[in-house]
Amino acid sequence: MAEAFDLDKERYVPVMILSIGKAVEEGYESVRMSADKITTFK
Repeated sequence: MAEAFDLDKERYVPVMILSIGKAVEEGYESVRMSADKITTFK
């Protein structure tokens, strides 16, 4: 991976790869529940 960006492969180690671009289709809607609805404390 470092070589693809002309970086020193001994010094730089890939940690994360992010995909960048535009979606072909719209994604589906999602809903996040609040933590107090799905957890209990005793």
